[in-house]
Amino acid sequence: MNSQSQNSSPNSEPLSFELCHATTDDDHLSIQSISEVIYSLFQVDNGSIKLSGCSIEPKPVLKLKLKSHSEASEIIYFTNDGEINHDFANSLRLDEFEEIADEPTWLKAPSKRAELDQLLELAQTKLAEDFQRVFQATVFWCKHVDGKLTIEIGEQSGFIKFSYWAQRIVDGLDSCPPYLCEYSGKSSYQIVSDDLGNITVPQALKTCEITQKKIVESQIAACSVSGRQVAITELWTCPASGKKLLETFAKKCSKCDQSVSPEAIERGFCIVCRSLNSADPGNPTIGRILENFPVTQSGVGWKESACQSYAVVTCRRRLMRLLFVIDLTDDSITIVRKSNLLGLRWKDIDVEQLK
Repeated sequence: MNSQSQNSSPNSEPLSFELCHATTDDDHLSIQSISEVIYSLFQVDNGSIKLSGCSIEPKPVLKLKLKSHSEASEIIYFTNDGEINHDFANSLRLDEFEEIADEPTWLKAPSKRAELDQLLELAQTKLAEDFQRVFQATVFWCKHVDGKLTIEIGEQSGFIKFSYWAQRIVDGLDSCPPYLCEYSGKSSYQIVSDDLGNITVPQALKTCEITQKKIVESQIAACSVSGRQVAITELWTCPASGKKLLETFAKKCSKCDQSVSPEAIERGFCIVCRSLNSADPGNPTIGRILENFPVTQSGVGWKESACQSYAVVTCRRRLMRLLFVIDLTDDSITIVRKSNLLGLRWKDIDVEQLK
């Protein structure tokens, strides 16, 4: 039943041993039987799971017999991923295979021929000089399955890819991987949707202490003031400190009237107003103020400070201090305030008075 292989070694030299091929009647390894095993692993709450792509094709498992100094010959197995142990080889039920007289028809496909050539090259590379001790080789063509599962809950979808030997899946020796939540990195065979519609797993859910909604933990953060665990959409970012907090805890700066986190306030002034430094009247920010309010051209003692979203500019003019708040997102002047020269109490003024 053996046949001489048409294969050559990777160096295009004829093999020094006979290469046989073996197959088996494995009709029970069908997409239907495999999908039934895979589906039984999962629980999708209020949704569905289905195969959105699955292929089963024969892949080679190479069994090599090597001459030994003892009576028993040495046996080594290879797949295109490398050497496999005897237990793994036995799990593919190779003892149920039968040698065939001719090469299998799928070797007419260039891709399959290349796959076998690569396997032989791998074995020769791994065995090195021991490859010369090979006196018998059998290629077992075992079914291998590659596929993708699609999980759908509402309008959202998630995916699971898998690639295994079909026999090991049906026998329960390999399992399709669980769903990996992209938001938390946690995985499970139970798949759910959070209250925002994100597909996730139960272990990744946390409850927002404000809305009581269950959402993925990566979308939950602590309020820097109260410590309450809430949805990040419920948090406000302080422009001065960068801290995230519930906006109800924000404090107004008595100087620039901007809302900031409590820790950015000291003696009533925000960190921006406490960080004012001398500024050149020729810089673009002050130039914009001079352009919009010509009367400020007589201002002296210009100072400026800024955070991520706004800048504060002050100057002295006659017997008062002027303060301007500039929105850095569009460079607009949003607030104009005045105070006496001591700068202790600030109030809004009518901008028309400065034009």
